[in-house]
Amino acid sequence: MFNWPEKNERYQKIAKFVDALFSKIDEFAKPPRHPKWKEASISAVVPGWQRFRPAQDWIDRWHERHPDAANQASLSSFKDFMVRQGHANLSQEELEKLYVQFLEWNRRLKN
Repeated sequence: MFNWPEKNERYQKIAKFVDALFSKIDEFAKPPRHPKWKEASISAVVPGWQRFRPAQDWIDRWHERHPDAANQASLSSFKDFMVRQGHANLSQEELEKLYVQFLEWNRRLKN
């Protein structure tokens, strides 16, 4: 995406689109939409890509308002990741301990 200046009309239009789409993203996972929408994640991280600032702001606000849901979704994603990496034999307690360590490590990276 082109890096439009914040005051630019196109930037503002894209920001409005992001807000409208993200606010309704859960609706896309419901029938009659394609089942693949259930796999969509607006907060997925793509290495080397920088998220559009209004999109990141929207995600951050959502996480602030829904900390339990956000943490549960992240923990669920983390569990899926660990299973795909061949660590399916870890107990729930071990997974949660690793997840907490991961969150602490991730927080340190951002600071």
